[in-house]
Amino acid sequence: MDTNVLKTFVAVCEYSGFSAAAEKLGYTQSTVSSQIKQLESELNTVLFDRFYHRISLTSDGITVLQHAREILESHEKDVLEDLRTPRNN
Repeated sequence: MDTNVLKTFVAVCEYSGFSAAAEKLGYTQSTVSSQIKQLESELNTVLFDRFYHRISLTSDGITVLQHAREILESHEKDVLEDLRTPRNN
């Protein structure tokens, strides 16, 4: 699973929309939409209920958001640890 897609999903949740998340992430709205569709396909579930220009998380979306935050936090800790660990080449 691509952590960039998880970051996009979390951003959509935090900024309450695809366009706002796209602006904050420096992506186009279509890129954000594609990444969310990719994640929904990969997980075989619907993450958002879509009503015109409004979205809300489904129950699966709430669960995925919790896990996505945990995965991203763990990934960030791993990256920081890798940066702190000297390499013997």
